[in-house]
Amino acid sequence: MFIEFGHLGKKLLIPILFPIFLKLRRLNRETNSIKSYAFQGFNDFLSLTFFGFFYLILKCRSKSEKEEIEKSQNEKTEKNSINERDTINIQVEMQNLITKKEKKNKRKQFLFIFLISALQFTVIMIKIVWEVNMNRFFKLNISPMFQVILLILFSIFFLGLKMHSHQIMSVVIVSICLIIFFIESIIYYKGNIEIKVLIIDIINYLCCQIFYCLIDVLGKKYLNKYIESPYLFLFKIGIIGLIPMTIYGIIAHIKNFGDKNWQVFKLFYEAPIYVYFIDLLFSILYKLGAWLTIYYFTPCHYIIFNTISDFFDVILSQFEKDNNEKYHSTQKITFFVLYPILIFISLVFNEIIVLNCCGLNYNTKEEIAARGEKDIHLNVIEEGDSHEINDGDSDRGYILFDQ
Repeated sequence: MFIEFGHLGKKLLIPILFPIFLKLRRLNRETNSIKSYAFQGFNDFLSLTFFGFFYLILKCRSKSEKEEIEKSQNEKTEKNSINERDTINIQVEMQNLITKKEKKNKRKQFLFIFLISALQFTVIMIKIVWEVNMNRFFKLNISPMFQVILLILFSIFFLGLKMHSHQIMSVVIVSICLIIFFIESIIYYKGNIEIKVLIIDIINYLCCQIFYCLIDVLGKKYLNKYIESPYLFLFKIGIIGLIPMTIYGIIAHIKNFGDKNWQVFKLFYEAPIYVYFIDLLFSILYKLGAWLTIYYFTPCHYIIFNTISDFFDVILSQFEKDNNEKYHSTQKITFFVLYPILIFISLVFNEIIVLNCCGLNYNTKEEIAARGEKDIHLNVIEEGDSHEINDGDSDRGYILFDQ
């Protein structure tokens, strides 16, 4: 077949279904005028701390299983105890070595998580101090272009991603689509802003995307390097980031400096409490989907996540009263033509869909694994044949000797 699916599983529903929560969060923030970057940053860190409950639930489940395993191991050691003193001394030495290594690893882990949390806190402060004035829908159009470029570059540098023919082809097509979006966004830009200011805002937005993409890639590197639950990892980031964010919010509230964008806790006085909890709920679900996508797959799979979310935004904008103010008619046609292509090509890039033409399937994971199994099978056959030949020669030697 020309097109076939790669390895499919239930986990693929995460990057396909969870983008809806990102869109719902955007809708909630738009309808309730939640524009404070300080509040949004505070809520992001707070949403991460809730993953501590997820971790505790999993730990309680695994605790009973570990206790059963330890009981069975203790029974075996009691039955097979020979030279108890020697075994105890060896165990003590091994335990000391393990504890030393664990201390070093914990320091490295803390510094790693502190770096990721510091990067996220830094990007929040950049957005607070250097407020972007560009049209939100223009920003929505240029974000995929920055994310694709940065996620691929950082994945190559930090994660050792190797680009194959099907991925190079995908990047070329995705780049063409995103460049078309970008050019149309500039041509049909709707916003009372000078070109110089717009360029500065684009640079600002690029800087923020660099931080966000770096966080995703470094987070994946951490989860690959250390055997740790992603829920505990997110909880640690949330706690470390929430402390300085809370201190900043209290100081900003007492001193009352800056406008609403600088304030964290003003929303609690101005908006109903349910608005805050809805934003928190959607933040938790969005973060859960985004980080599970990165954990189970790669940061490049987040491209699928974000592209589907942006396409939801375009579709739902058609049902709003002021949809004519958002996109030009030419842009709408382009979106409905190119976004399905973008999603399809993103699936090809991440090998969820495989194209069996022009050698584009040659370096997919399944084909590489199949060739590896074939080589192993051939080596076994060759070794078996060589053993048979050697056995035959040795038999002949014995016959000649007997004669």
